[in-house]
Amino acid sequence: MSSLFSIDPFQLSQMEASLNEAATAIDTLYLVDVVTMKTLARPPEKIKMVGKALCILFKVKPVRIPDPANPSKHIEDYWGPTKKLLSNSNFINMLIHFDREKIEAKTLRILKEEFFDNPQFTYEELLKVSKAAAGFYKWIKGTITYYEISKQVTARRVEIEGLQA
Repeated sequence: MSSLFSIDPFQLSQMEASLNEAATAIDTLYLVDVVTMKTLARPPEKIKMVGKALCILFKVKPVRIPDPANPSKHIEDYWGPTKKLLSNSNFINMLIHFDREKIEAKTLRILKEEFFDNPQFTYEELLKVSKAAAGFYKWIKGTITYYEISKQVTARRVEIEGLQA
């Protein structure tokens, strides 16, 4: 078969590496770190960012709370929903069995714009504040990278099928 009709092996190896990164991230999560993270009453902003990213991926809605800066106004808060998500006894299984193929384009755009385009939202920065937050970051990043490469491979397969028809 001609290389015209093949899938780029580099992309496939990147997909595998992304899956491995996500799986390894789950392996780095220790219950004590997750418990510590979810029991924080006033977590650092970087931990809140990870929680919000998890909520967005799992389609968990924020709650409206009084704005600490102006109690007459309300803001969307993801920390309460994050704590509930982390308290779910099935949460690690939810990470393991997350369907990476069904991330919506809007979700991907939000995650990239709000989090991954932010130079303060890195594994190294998160590791300074929380092992669990850093582990979740690696899982989210690996999941998104896998999704992006998977879409490219799928598009290439469709293109190949069209050429063979």
